[in-house]
Amino acid sequence: MRRGNGSTLSLRPDGGGWSRDGKPWEPDGPFYAVLGDPVDHSLSPLFQSAAMRAEGLPYAYHAVRTSRADLARIFRDRGGLALRGFNVTAPHKFTAADLCPVLTAEARLTGAVNTVRLTEGGWEGHNTDVGGLCEVLDDLIGRTPAGHGLVLGAGGAARAAVVALLESGADGVCVMARSGSGFEAMSGWLAADAMSGRRVRLVDWGAPLAEHGMASGFVCVSCLPGGVDLASLAPAGGTLQPALWLDMNYASRAVAPPGVPANRIHDGLPVLLAQGALSFSWWFDRDAPRRVMAEALAGA
Repeated sequence: MRRGNGSTLSLRPDGGGWSRDGKPWEPDGPFYAVLGDPVDHSLSPLFQSAAMRAEGLPYAYHAVRTSRADLARIFRDRGGLALRGFNVTAPHKFTAADLCPVLTAEARLTGAVNTVRLTEGGWEGHNTDVGGLCEVLDDLIGRTPAGHGLVLGAGGAARAAVVALLESGADGVCVMARSGSGFEAMSGWLAADAMSGRRVRLVDWGAPLAEHGMASGFVCVSCLPGGVDLASLAPAGGTLQPALWLDMNYASRAVAPPGVPANRIHDGLPVLLAQGALSFSWWFDRDAPRRVMAEALAGA
């Protein structure tokens, strides 16, 4: 897969400007970006740049490798670095929510931000992962049947998946997360007032899913990094029959436990496109050129 719009940018150590390939770089004008670390793999520059060209907007869209300290500098800058809006990817979605002075309802609910815009009052944070996931769930299986949802992971995307499954009609959601700080953060979020009383339970990682009442008919959204071994989730001597297994990774990185039917497994490219289109619309107050964006992704 290729990316769009050149090599990755980074903030100079003094925070006073940008660099590309270790050399000072100056933008031609205001621009948008995706911020993360790592970010070289991001396909967002490819389809967001295509969308901006199609709409005649005078902006570029770049990938910016960003540390947590860099992110704080960007928020303090309030546009002096020519950045007018950006997407946020791992590992910064929670930090971005903490740094944004204004949050939309979706961002407040999840405590995670994946889209930011500059307004007269400063930076405003939003979460389009929820809406993007709801769109894709509806496209793939319609309104989620009266069955259980399963979320694997504990990051910002996992929180969005919990909310999206509930909003799409799941009668409950089981979150399976590995131990450590992520598990503790997910536990704290589920116990907070915004999520209190919702039908969500958090379980330890690794037991066969059937032990948690999920062997067939459930909908899974996996928000794990590529390469995680899922074999322990399958029942011994049996198979899993989910209604849908949606892995947020792309293409060949999308995996499911052994025995899950191939026609039930979908990768995360449709979610990437849907959340990106919602980001575009939120930035520019217009419909996103989704066909153009999809064609750009298809050529990746």
